[in-house]
Amino acid sequence: MTATTTATKELDKLTTKKETTYADLQKIKRDRNGYAAETETMRADYGARATTYPEEHQGRGREQRTPKPGTDTEKMQQEIKRRMREPNPNLPAYEKALAAFHAADEAERTFRQREILHLIEGAEPSLEGLNEELSETWQKLHELTNRYLRNQDAIRNLIIDSPPLTGQHLAHDARAIEWHQLAAACAEETLTAPSVTELGIWQLDRSRELAELERAEKEAQNNE
Repeated sequence: MTATTTATKELDKLTTKKETTYADLQKIKRDRNGYAAETETMRADYGARATTYPEEHQGRGREQRTPKPGTDTEKMQQEIKRRMREPNPNLPAYEKALAAFHAADEAERTFRQREILHLIEGAEPSLEGLNEELSETWQKLHELTNRYLRNQDAIRNLIIDSPPLTGQHLAHDARAIEWHQLAAACAEETLTAPSVTELGIWQLDRSRELAELERAEKEAQNNE
């Protein structure tokens, strides 16, 4: 297995892992937000119960705010207090999922930076096939425009041979000859494979150097 093939397969694995951890993170995020939204709904419902369930409150009018012991309103009050006092139960799982996603995202990004040249090499075979198709297409266009121009010449001759008409009375599409010339020029040409510029290579090298320095600094701090 070549380095190019290995890099491509490894990137697929890293990308799949990143997508999986992202999906897990979004699910847990919905659970976290759902719990918080449920708490806010309970608080709103609790505030309205003084009017909708007056029999479960002590006092009257503005003083009717204290729920009677043992009522559903008191149970709701205690549940809201517990929720406001304690952290969101989904928070530990959310933080774990967030860390997993960040790790997977960083791993994929680091791999792309390190193996970008091999990844580009892996994409080149499809470009070679594309160049072959383009060449065949240009050749086909050259043949078709040639047929159009021959037909145009035949019609011009008919017009010239029919006085008082002259060649100036010929209506035609001037783009045909432009396309014909373009097809003839491009049929023998191929597109150059896309690649990283010299500046891009320098930036990749510099990025690796900075990342290595950062890792060395962290190791030094941990050893102190």
